[in-house]
Amino acid sequence: GALERLFRSSVATNPNGLGYFPVVDDFSAFAATFLQVASQEKDLLASDLLLCGEPAFLCALFHQLGKPVVGYLGNPLGAYLTEEAQLEFYRFVSLSQAPSSSQ
Repeated sequence: GALERLFRSSVATNPNGLGYFPVVDDFSAFAATFLQVASQEKDLLASDLLLCGEPAFLCALFHQLGKPVVGYLGNPLGAYLTEEAQLEFYRFVSLSQAPSSSQ
């Protein structure tokens, strides 16, 4: 669908000295387009809970949709992001907290 096409057109490979890894060169543009496309996905909007995986930055984008988000991550959190976008994402992660338990 539309989200898959967005990923295919936005994720490039970038050499880091050890090999080629995927990276989103313009995260701001990607995020804006993702949120615009996601806001039209009926199944996504009807969900009570969103699960994010890789790339981890999807957790931050899903959070902006106003739904609870659970993440299952196996790669470094900054995977797919440029250095500048990694720092911005790490600031978001540092502000995140587990929901409080009601007992």
